[in-house]
Amino acid sequence: MTDMYAVENYIVNKETVSHLLTNEFHCHARPALREQILSRFDELYAGFIEITRIVNFHIYVHRVCAVDISSADMPKKIGQLASVRSNAVEEPEIKPEARLLLPAAVEGQRIDALREEFERLDGVTRYRGKFALLFFKRWLEELAKEYRAKGGGVFAGLDRTAAVREREFVLSNFASLAAVPDGLPAFVQNLQPPLAA
Repeated sequence: MTDMYAVENYIVNKETVSHLLTNEFHCHARPALREQILSRFDELYAGFIEITRIVNFHIYVHRVCAVDISSADMPKKIGQLASVRSNAVEEPEIKPEARLLLPAAVEGQRIDALREEFERLDGVTRYRGKFALLFFKRWLEELAKEYRAKGGGVFAGLDRTAAVREREFVLSNFASLAAVPDGLPAFVQNLQPPLAA
């Protein structure tokens, strides 16, 4: 088992946001502004984790019980999971767990035991990474809109003549900004067959 659910979980964090604020949002000389936005990110990401708790539990039950999930039932767009703005995150009109139901074959006592196991998981590291990335990209897009808006919102007072390069909001760029996972050296060492030196 890896330290996190998926590669996206290693990427969606304050360190990546800090790099993006410094380089893409041109806040390199404004540490207080970066801290303010990083605090906002923490608060909103925690809210997103809470909003998606139930759908992540449903995914967990499917995986543990080896019950396939229909691709039609799995949320694929951020709007199916949450409404995300640069300064708020809210539940969508139709909750995602209404689409992805618990497997009918799993009985009540088993569900209760799985719920106890699930509640011990850390949402930031053990919830579905694709959901985290959907949140992250939308939040950054909304933050870029705030940056461009007349008045600038949280960016008011910042020289905003340089544009935010939204084309940089892609997984490959995020990965280059993220820290190397703690378990990577051991993982690479244990590859079969071993990598040539």
